[in-house]
Amino acid sequence: MQKRLIHFLCSDVRPFEEWIKSDFDKVLSGEIISKEISGNVCCAEINFKNTKIYNMLIEDDDEYYETCCEVDTKELRQLIDEWCDKVREFKMSITTKPPHRQA
Repeated sequence: MQKRLIHFLCSDVRPFEEWIKSDFDKVLSGEIISKEISGNVCCAEINFKNTKIYNMLIEDDDEYYETCCEVDTKELRQLIDEWCDKVREFKMSITTKPPHRQA
C-alpha cells in the first residue's frame, strides 16, 4: 500500500497538484459522484468514501487489481495538502540556503 501511495504522491500529485486537488474537491463537495484520473504512473478512482489507486505500469491484469491501494478519500485529500506543503517547504529550504564555504 505504501509504495502505491508514494508513487501517486511523487509522480502524479506533484506535477498535477491543482488539477488533482480540484477533482478531489468536486467529489468531496458532491458536485460529481466520482472521478477517475490518471497521471504519469497511477490511476485513481475517486469516490466520496474511498479512493482506489492503481499502478498503470503493471501489465499483468491480476497483479494490477491485487496491488490496488484503497484510502479514505477525505484523509487522502488532507495528505495531498500536507505532502504538497512539505515539498514546497523543502524546495524553499534548499534554494534559500547560502552555499557552503570551505575554510
